[in-house]
Amino acid sequence: MTQRSTLNYEETTTFLSELHMLIVGGSTSAEALTLLQQTAVDINQQRLLQRMLSHWEKTHSLATTLQAELGELESFNHQLIQQAEQDNSLEKTLENIINYREMREGCVIESTQRLNIVLSYYLVLAVVIFIFIIFIGNFVLPTFYDLFNGFGADLPFFTRFVFTLTEPVALIIIGVLLAGFIYISIRESSRATLFRLFPLTRGLYRQINVIETLNTIAFLLKQGHNLSDALQQASALTSFSQYQQKMQQASQQVSEHHGIAVLKGFYPPIVVQALSLGANSSGLPALLQRVAQLELQQLQRRVPLVSRLLILLLSLFFGGIILMVLLSIYMPIFMMGSVI
Repeated sequence: MTQRSTLNYEETTTFLSELHMLIVGGSTSAEALTLLQQTAVDINQQRLLQRMLSHWEKTHSLATTLQAELGELESFNHQLIQQAEQDNSLEKTLENIINYREMREGCVIESTQRLNIVLSYYLVLAVVIFIFIIFIGNFVLPTFYDLFNGFGADLPFFTRFVFTLTEPVALIIIGVLLAGFIYISIRESSRATLFRLFPLTRGLYRQINVIETLNTIAFLLKQGHNLSDALQQASALTSFSQYQQKMQQASQQVSEHHGIAVLKGFYPPIVVQALSLGANSSGLPALLQRVAQLELQQLQRRVPLVSRLLILLLSLFFGGIILMVLLSIYMPIFMMGSVI
């Protein structure tokens, strides 16, 4: 089994940028890989580059080498690099690929950074509350339980409920749920899946997909692909299966000259109209990029609003938990006079 890259999307782009700079400076692909391997500080990167050099010695193809080791490099970019090697245009092709990937990164990172900060803040708050519940369940509430039990009285409802949460079985269940939440928050792919499924943020990720696919189609058209092939390649980037199917269907119908309007339901009406107007024009790539820029501006206006709504919902949820915990402590104190 081929070992896959340990580089994420951003690190892959950085690697391609360093490789491009060395090739522009006059190094061959093999020399560039060797220099990167010699200067790599991280042991995993050193091993990755060593595997790349081994692939290069067997194939003498940069495209094949990158395809074997860089899992985060798009398949159509592998094809472009392969063609560039044959045409002796590797420098320009790598530059175009890097610009395209940096555009994708900018769209996703800028749009989701605020959401990630919100999620990280409430993750820390959840851990603190969990530790606090364990503390009061072991050192505070037992005192109230013994006191009220000695006088034959029942503890207040909230005290009994929080006390139940500190039972071993309940703590294990809460701990597993919290660990799962931490796991999802740390892993980028899992976090993105969570945001795609959550109704409040689902629309944002749908719009990110629209922007990414429009820019990808424009990029591929500039590289000489026809519209049908560009739609097919771009469909692999969308994380919504129903939209992926629509784009694949659109690719087939465009190849049969049925028009671009079949994309209704995925792209907003203004995008479909723009595509229809420019479908037979050499200016279509620029048109698609302009539409994507408009969509990005709209997305940037939506993100702060969605973030504020998310903060409000999470604040109400965690505020309710904190209120319940405080009531579990103070209600026995207020009732102590009538019990004694």
